Amino acid sequence: MPLTRLTKREIFFLGLLLGAIFSGSLRKWFLLPSIFSHAVLGFQILLPWLFCLGFYPWNQSKIYKYLFIHWLILLLLALAPESCGIFHSIFGFLLHGGFWTGLFVFLANNNKVDWDKFYPVSLLILGLETILAIFQYALPVEHSINQYANFKAIGDIALMGESARVTGTFSYVSGLGSYILFMSFQLWCNSLRPKYKPVILFFHEVCLGILALLNGSRAIIFAFILIWIISKISRGMPRLINFYSVLGFSFLLTSLWLFPWANHFLFQPFINLSDRIVLNVASGEQTSRFITPWENVIFFSSEKEWFGYGLGCTYQGANELWGISANILRYGYFEEEMERILIEGGWVLFMLKLLFIILFIALSNIPKWINALLFILLLGYFPIVSNTYNSFFLLWGIISLSSQYEQKNRFLHALSYRDWE
Repeated sequence: MPLTRLTKREIFFLGLLLGAIFSGSLRKWFLLPSIFSHAVLGFQILLPWLFCLGFYPWNQSKIYKYLFIHWLILLLLALAPESCGIFHSIFGFLLHGGFWTGLFVFLANNNKVDWDKFYPVSLLILGLETILAIFQYALPVEHSINQYANFKAIGDIALMGESARVTGTFSYVSGLGSYILFMSFQLWCNSLRPKYKPVILFFHEVCLGILALLNGSRAIIFAFILIWIISKISRGMPRLINFYSVLGFSFLLTSLWLFPWANHFLFQPFINLSDRIVLNVASGEQTSRFITPWENVIFFSSEKEWFGYGLGCTYQGANELWGISANILRYGYFEEEMERILIEGGWVLFMLKLLFIILFIALSNIPKWINALLFILLLGYFPIVSNTYNSFFLLWGIISLSSQYEQKNRFLHALSYRDWE
């Protein structure tokens, strides 16, 4: 993908993508002063808003009135008299507003970017991330390549068996998980193209499978498998096994026969993951992680259940810099996204999220049943507000998917029109 083939707008988006992928490495591998580390974190928070600037000048559209209503309600919640403070409120406004602003600005300007142009460089980076992840998994846990950003505050490396759960170039395990989701969407998008090269898709699938396995997140593995199956169905291939699958399996068996010493390294990640799943199922954690997000909503109770305690009051980054509110400490432990939404903005903010989900489903080119399933999973299990990587990567993934479905619909419409003539 020569840069000369990209417009200035597309070069800007490419810069954002590279910044999102590699900014975490600055925070964890380079001894930067804290002010620079905070600046990198600020850049990550601003990514969805910078994403919107890439579409400027914006098309005229009635969609902006919905954004204005969204911003107005967020501003009123941010300026609540008993909020956690001005800095928490600013962080909260940026975190809650960025993802949805990006989605609706795209809907009003969906004809300005050819998202397919980014696929070659995305595939190259995927290969590099996979190689890095293999090294991280093979090296000792205490090796510097496995450390996190702000490692002194966290203290421990997340493990799967005796190996580190890999992070790639990202600050934390969840950052790489967000990237895996992003590249899963890219696999889905490329599967919708009328013309595709199966060997490229096979390479994409293998790299994603390795990353998901070594990252060790059960939710990410589930999401990858679900998207992989949908991508197969989307391109009209009911057979999940093709020539390249057989070739790859044959190569694996041959390698194991020629290099028996590699058996442990190849199968140990599967053993570690299965042991982790079995342990979590036996302890009841697996069921709890699946049900708890919805229980938190159904049984939510708070002194300020309608308007919450203020935007940004549960965000860890803001609490580390400016302290945590006594009201939040009194509330107790919280982790899930929907519970955080209710704590920060009450039922008003929660209903606002639901209304915008319904609105996007109605306006988007993605089939409505897929959109509904997608947002149910995002709302319950893949945090957008409290995970800055998710906010950007899922924004890009959903936008590119919507754009690809629009191209597919135009292609099918052109075929049906030609046949009718």
